[in-house]
Amino acid sequence: MKTIFVSSTFRDMHYERDIIHERVTPALNHAARQYGESVSFCDLRWGVNTSDLESEEGSRKVLSVCLEEIDRCRPYMLVILGYRYGWIPSTDLFANAADRTAFMIDDLEQSVTALEIEYGALSNPEQMEHTLFYFREFEDEIPEIYRSEDDYHAEKLHALKERIRKLAGGRLKTYTLGWDDREGRPCGLEAFAEMVESDLKALMEAEWQKTAALTPFQRDQLSQWDYAAGKVRQFSARESFITTCINKLDDDTNLLAIRGESGTGKSTLMARMAYALKERGDKALPIFCSTTPLSNDGTDLIRYLVDFLETELKEPHFADMEQEEKTGTKEWTDRLAELAEIYSSHGEKRLVILIDAVDQ
Repeated sequence: MKTIFVSSTFRDMHYERDIIHERVTPALNHAARQYGESVSFCDLRWGVNTSDLESEEGSRKVLSVCLEEIDRCRPYMLVILGYRYGWIPSTDLFANAADRTAFMIDDLEQSVTALEIEYGALSNPEQMEHTLFYFREFEDEIPEIYRSEDDYHAEKLHALKERIRKLAGGRLKTYTLGWDDREGRPCGLEAFAEMVESDLKALMEAEWQKTAALTPFQRDQLSQWDYAAGKVRQFSARESFITTCINKLDDDTNLLAIRGESGTGKSTLMARMAYALKERGDKALPIFCSTTPLSNDGTDLIRYLVDFLETELKEPHFADMEQEEKTGTKEWTDRLAELAEIYSSHGEKRLVILIDAVDQ
């Protein structure tokens, strides 16, 4: 499943968020099902008391969860901006959010929406490739409830939009709405929904096709790296211990075991090690046992490694999915030993296999 984080101010964007939920979500899932995928949107109006989100009390609740939800949804984000900049939290509250995410923020006078956009997209080129931006305009006069809060907020919004224009390229589009005086609501949202649906399909379809062509273990590996990425974003210390562990591997240590009580951060440590090894040019294979259906027992783990090495070495697969269940553990183990020997002789990079919760 892919989840897309929706970022906008709240008071003036209810209709856009509603039509995404009512029309875009079903259409995307109809397309995704062809590839065995599904799509959902993260809308913080649900699960949070949003009766007055632009008050300090209401927005404090959103600020406490929005960064975590952005992390959970990475790398996909949908940004919608009108004429409102949104609530600007106190400097102390904003600084605490920045410290919690180890996120560098130069301007502490930003709205919660601006923080979401900066953290979830603008500060990371890779995230920008998976983010779509939409600026709303009105055909005639801007309805009063949709106008900017004041001149200061308008100036801040202008700066944010200029930054998006500079960085977003073709991922930024503008849509225009009319206003129905009798209903007291915007009109023309169907065209907006069609545009969002089309853009998201184009963004995701290539990835859906690529994922559909992978083996089950290769798809599982994507899930393992996603899990590692979530853990790494929680990592804020013990870099020296990471260095110590990698140095031991550099000293021809072929097996390194790290033990600790439950909850002491072993999984997070392993995730950070996987990324550190990958960043320095090694081949890393992280497996967090029991986090996916294919990482539940020892035989699955051996099959996992066999599939990975066959793919790396461009070797024919030992058994297809129909044969796998009929193949005994001894045969899988022998195949793993054979592949390990070939990789030791011909592998271009050192391979480090990281297994978390091996006792499970």
